[in-house]
Amino acid sequence: MNRLAIEIIKSKELEKEFEQTVALVNNNKGKVNVSTLQLTNIYGLYKQATYGDNNHEAPYAIQATAYAKWSAWNKYKGLKPSEAKRQYIDYVKPILA
Repeated sequence: MNRLAIEIIKSKELEKEFEQTVALVNNNKGKVNVSTLQLTNIYGLYKQATYGDNNHEAPYAIQATAYAKWSAWNKYKGLKPSEAKRQYIDYVKPILA
């Protein structure tokens, strides 16, 4: 098997594991106690994994929720979406275990 084929297989496996982990998170909302920091990290990694870099202008700090979400996503700027998916999986699974 050539290198490209191996990379495609790994990419598909990562995507499947990411989707399963996202489903696990969605199925456990409200059932697991998580801190605000954990929630913002999960949100930021999810956005980076699914949308890539945050290129939106920062909302006004007085818009607390919008600013917190923007900051959580922006903190992962520059991280490749595939790496964000891996970090999301590695971060979430111990929380839900």
